[in-house]
Amino acid sequence: MKLIMNRKKDHNENIQIKYKSLCLLPLDLLRTIILYLSANEYILFRRTSKRINSISNIKLSFVHCGISPLKEYSNFKIENMYFYTYNFKDIENFKKMNINYEKLMLSITFFDFGEDLKCFSNIKNLTKLSLPDISSRQLEKLLDVIKNQNIKILKFSTHEKITEKINDYNNIKYLQLSYLYTSFIPDFSEIKDTSTIRISKLVFYKHESFNFKKYNKNIFENLKLNFIMCYSLTDDDIFDLIDFPIISLHLEGCSGITNTSLSYVSKMPHLKKLHLSCLVNIHNYELEILKNSPILDLELSMMNINDKILDFINFMNLQTLTLNSIGITKRLYDMLKFFAIEKKIKINLYFCDISNSLLQEINNNKNLFNINKVYPFNIFD
Repeated sequence: MKLIMNRKKDHNENIQIKYKSLCLLPLDLLRTIILYLSANEYILFRRTSKRINSISNIKLSFVHCGISPLKEYSNFKIENMYFYTYNFKDIENFKKMNINYEKLMLSITFFDFGEDLKCFSNIKNLTKLSLPDISSRQLEKLLDVIKNQNIKILKFSTHEKITEKINDYNNIKYLQLSYLYTSFIPDFSEIKDTSTIRISKLVFYKHESFNFKKYNKNIFENLKLNFIMCYSLTDDDIFDLIDFPIISLHLEGCSGITNTSLSYVSKMPHLKKLHLSCLVNIHNYELEILKNSPILDLELSMMNINDKILDFINFMNLQTLTLNSIGITKRLYDMLKFFAIEKKIKINLYFCDISNSLLQEINNNKNLFNINKVYPFNIFD
């Protein structure tokens, strides 16, 4: 226990030394660096150095927090504000605070529709509203409260049809919908062609059945489609999706998917990002089918990958390659290094099994590789 405390103390001292050295930089450069600090880094930086208080017009690129640390950000400019809470009273308190942000994502982790929903009205610069599971009737009440706000994205999970009243609102641009542990089969017939709202993201988690043939393609735009542990998803289902405006496809733990689906995926004309993970019936060497696809961002997770398997990337116009939870051998490293240098591909390695000697070599080429044990995500996605 004492050893752990000493390590924590040493870690904190190292961070303070790091930030104190930053404070020696010219003000213009320091202001730029602050822009890229996380919320926690910024708070620590501010507490470590008094010099930060002499900088005017500080702008933070991203702040992620609940109600308690908000006072730390008063009177500073924030580009993207992510505020999460389970308490409606926190929303009212948030609205009263002097927080200067350009875009706000508000995430509610618990929704009690027995409470007054007026707290959702007149929220400044609300860009995205993320809600837990709600019913069609609950959605109707909420839509009426937020009707005077221009919201880019409304995100929620559901187990039933969306209310047809959604067609009467033109203040919401996109819907992001999740169907979790449900046998309900959506067809989105409730959304009319004449509606201005579009579906930009669908997440199916352990979903039991699909009928994409009934979907109206016109109600989707720049669609991000995620299938996670959907054991009933088949190659035929993927075939039905070929002509949809899908820009991102995530297939994880879907045991009904085979190599045939890869040939269908390669024909999706709008697909830019593909994530394949734990697909037991896809043979790794069949990934070569993707070489003629328009994919720019490829992520492979928990697969048996080697340098020969990835040879097909030489024929692609790939911009980003991410390997997640994969063993990195010397030969595979050499190929990845070649991709980074010769093809200018950004290489991400997350949770990968790397020997100490190879890790040292990778660290010597940090400009070529991004190694991270924390999976990144875009909260405004």
